[in-house]
Amino acid sequence: MSCIAFDWLHIALLLIVAAETWALITAIRVGWAVEKQVGWQYIADEAKRRAAS
Repeated sequence: MSCIAFDWLHIALLLIVAAETWALITAIRVGWAVEKQVGWQYIADEAKRRAAS
């Protein structure tokens, strides 16, 4: 009986680790996409500013 309980605990821990890893990867991807977008926006604004002056 304790072996089955341990297996369920092990499965639960693996699921938690997998979910946290997925969340971390997703957060990194979202952050990278936002930073890339902000970077391109800055470059475009800078180009407009230089063209205007």
